[in-house]
Amino acid sequence: MPEAPGARRRRYGRLGGIRFRILSIVVIPLVFTAATLTVVFANRSVTATAREAGVRALQAAHLLAANAQYALFSGEFSLLGQVATDERREGSLAFTAVLSREGQVLAQAGDVPPAAVLAQLLRQGRQTTRSVIYATELIRLPPPKPLADFGQGTATAPQTLGYAVVGIDTAPIAAYKTQTLLRAGGVMLIVLALAALVAWQLSTRLTRRIRGISRAVDRIAGGELMVRVPEGESGEIGVLAEGVNRMAEALQAHQAELEVRVAHATARLAAEKAAAEQANMAKSRFLASASHDLRQPLHALTLFVEALKARINYPEVRTLVEHIEASTAAMETLFNTLLDISRLDAGVIEVKPVHFAADHLAARIRQQFSALAAEKGLSLRIRPAPFHLYGDPLLLERILLNLVSNAIRYTEKGGIVVGWRRRGRQIRIEVWDSGQGIPEDKLQSIFQEFVQLGNPERDRAKGLGLGLAIVSRLGRLMGCRVEVRSRPGHGSVFSLLVPLGSAELIREARTPTAEVGFPAGALVMLVDDEKAILRGMQELFDSWGVDLIAAQSPEDALATAHLAERVPHLILCDFRLPGARNGIEVVNFLRESLDSTIPAVILTGDTAPETIQALSTAGLTVLHKPVRPARLRALLMHLLNQDRRKAAA
Repeated sequence: MPEAPGARRRRYGRLGGIRFRILSIVVIPLVFTAATLTVVFANRSVTATAREAGVRALQAAHLLAANAQYALFSGEFSLLGQVATDERREGSLAFTAVLSREGQVLAQAGDVPPAAVLAQLLRQGRQTTRSVIYATELIRLPPPKPLADFGQGTATAPQTLGYAVVGIDTAPIAAYKTQTLLRAGGVMLIVLALAALVAWQLSTRLTRRIRGISRAVDRIAGGELMVRVPEGESGEIGVLAEGVNRMAEALQAHQAELEVRVAHATARLAAEKAAAEQANMAKSRFLASASHDLRQPLHALTLFVEALKARINYPEVRTLVEHIEASTAAMETLFNTLLDISRLDAGVIEVKPVHFAADHLAARIRQQFSALAAEKGLSLRIRPAPFHLYGDPLLLERILLNLVSNAIRYTEKGGIVVGWRRRGRQIRIEVWDSGQGIPEDKLQSIFQEFVQLGNPERDRAKGLGLGLAIVSRLGRLMGCRVEVRSRPGHGSVFSLLVPLGSAELIREARTPTAEVGFPAGALVMLVDDEKAILRGMQELFDSWGVDLIAAQSPEDALATAHLAERVPHLILCDFRLPGARNGIEVVNFLRESLDSTIPAVILTGDTAPETIQALSTAGLTVLHKPVRPARLRALLMHLLNQDRRKAAA
């Protein structure tokens, strides 16, 4: 984790900052130099003092020898003692003594040194102990001069009478040494204090300037590009301040340039986004209009084909009609695929998670695709699924049906495997195939609408390229991410994770009551602006034995109902009608006019997301055109019988 700038500055200020370094550079050499000079000069001074004391001792010994010469020669030892005492007092000596030639003490003043020291002193002539400096001098008689009157005589050696010994106390020398060291130390401390004060002042000024620059840099780094460092300082600090200011000016200019670029790019992107949204809205309106306009005649065609089947008794004609019915069913499948995308975009598909057995889902897949796989010469293996899942079984089944259908469609040899793997509290469902595989750069684009990698000729038998788009959106809706892995030329595997369910929480599904037929006297009111649809519905309802009021406007439908003096049991209404009213408003108008909450079904070919959202909000049953007659029959039978049971209750 990076260190905060403030903490870094505090740490550097204590140990590694400029102030510490300046003080170190100034004080440490100064301390070393001052200490060295103090020791050197103090030693020299003490040595000189000791040398002077030694010279004084020699001089005192020489003077004592001269004064004691007569008394020693004459043998007046009392006078000799007086001479020793006087010399000690006058010379401020620690010890004086006169010794015979044999080394016996003849006279003394002060403490006599030990015999060993005295003997060594007589041999060397000078001796220094811890507290006394000793010096000795021979006491001699001068030789007599030869007299010229008696001829040429020879000079004789001087006669040694004894020794003069003196001692000087070293305590003053030690005191002088201590005093010298104290004075030198005091001078050194004063010099160090002055040097430290000067260094502190210089470092304080320098660090204050650098910290000011550092704070300015921190503010600039934080986005305050208007901040500038005060200039006017000379030297390197001034150069640094000028450099920081130039950097801030460059950053400010660069930021201004970037802001201009961002503003231009934002405006351009906003314009492109608006254009894309307009194009998308235009595309959606076009698709919705085209879907509605195509669904209307297809719905009428479906109704006519169903009515025609009920009237055909010739096998050849019935076969032809069945081919027409198959073609219309294929077109209906394609339209319903587009409808699924629209419903997902509108957000009206509601996830209803429950606990259910995975083997039921496996059985549905096996039942639906075993024959298709065998027809292509492929093996379809569905692994045992001894699990319980938690999710929306209908949406999950739709995902797996699309994945298995795609696997069969794009696999030419080998087979498909549907596997189940437990991963903790989740089940990983995998669909493996031995098909042509998917290139690495196409693994994400296959989940987009109308993308088909193996269908350059756009063979509608291979679908519209919406299956994986629906799978991806359903997976996101359920909270299950659909993943894909593939090796080109070897095959692919699609997988998704589903929460693990519980067998104890499975609810028993209620078996719906079988409807035996339409109730007697059932009357349905139909409002649709397409005459072909009205005729087709009339033919279809006649074949079912159900009374129908068919009109192009709600007013005409009400007029017909008043003439018949009957109230309809069910309302069928197209959503998109001429004028300002839509199907929802027409249903509300008819209910108010008839003063009855009549069950209503909206028939529409409009797949625009906003239309689907509005129908879902209204809470009405919706059938999207084209509607298969069997599905319409089942729904009408259920609603009419339900209404009859409510009336009977």
